[in-house]
Amino acid sequence: MFGHQFCSIITNFNKYIAYMANLHLKEWTVFQDKILKEVRSKAPNQKLSSVLAKTLSISENAAYKKIQGGIQFSIQDLLVLSKEFQISLDQFISHKASPIPFYSDAIRKKPDHYRDYFLNIQKHVTAISQIKELNYIYQANEIPIFHYLLFPSLLYFKIYAWNYTSWRIGDSLKAYEYLAFQRDDVMQKAIHASIETYFTFPGTEIWHIRMFDITLDQLKYFIHLRVFQDKSTVLQILDDLYDMLDHLNLMASKAMKLKRGQKVDHSAHCKMYINELVSTSDIIFVGSPDMEIVFTMFDTPNLVRTSDQRFTSYTKVWMEHTIRHSSLISNEGERERVELFQTYRQKLDQGRREIEGLLAYKYS
Repeated sequence: MFGHQFCSIITNFNKYIAYMANLHLKEWTVFQDKILKEVRSKAPNQKLSSVLAKTLSISENAAYKKIQGGIQFSIQDLLVLSKEFQISLDQFISHKASPIPFYSDAIRKKPDHYRDYFLNIQKHVTAISQIKELNYIYQANEIPIFHYLLFPSLLYFKIYAWNYTSWRIGDSLKAYEYLAFQRDDVMQKAIHASIETYFTFPGTEIWHIRMFDITLDQLKYFIHLRVFQDKSTVLQILDDLYDMLDHLNLMASKAMKLKRGQKVDHSAHCKMYINELVSTSDIIFVGSPDMEIVFTMFDTPNLVRTSDQRFTSYTKVWMEHTIRHSSLISNEGERERVELFQTYRQKLDQGRREIEGLLAYKYS
């Protein structure tokens, strides 16, 4: 899925040869098991021997022998597996001070259209949903991105802002075209599929006390630029923000991930915490007994990720520390939840007054 690791492997070809030549049989078995574990995590619902046979163009019998350790992976096998499954071999032969590999979709291929981003999000979420015994933690600086998907006017505004700051897709910079967003069937299907998948698996979300602030500031910025055709467009975005606030409050009170209008009986459990102490980019930890991955936003909303065990283990411990410094607001955390949403509403009310004043000045 991500870009430059294959070229890096070729460049450091001699390093791998030297490393493997010095491996004892026991060390090689451990190394090969790590590779197989990584491949298995990338194809969780497929028979491992079939995956290896197809990828390496060998028989299933030969693939089975490689799985059992009777036949070692060749250098060519490792290069093919690395390219096919976006595996960095560095992480399996490195020590604590070695560089940590991260993969970036944005570097691999900049979106040509908004729909490219959501098709990629759909792919990630589908893969995560298939992980058994999933441990999922989303630490948010802004509102977690999947909640935007439920509110079309607000979502399109965020897409416009992300394009302005990150993607710079030319035609989309010229005007605020909400109707074009609505009419894009491919993008709408990808968004709907992501909603249907994300809200079906349990997890933990850590919200930030200021997670509404950035969106309010972005609205003010673009009002100054007069990108909106009229006041009503901005007011609809504000209405979506208030609707989202009420929806998040409902989710926190039920300790459930909820789509709009969804019954609690069909929902996934979710713990929510409020964080007032730690400021960071959005970070997502995905773990199971077989694998761990960390996603983090670098040039919002683009994600970089790594499955390097040093980094994922460190991140998991760090996020657990963040939770200890945070307050539970879901289910039984009633007092903290009421105080939080009073604060959020005060922020939105203040932001609305400022925005309405700007609209009166800029669109009079």
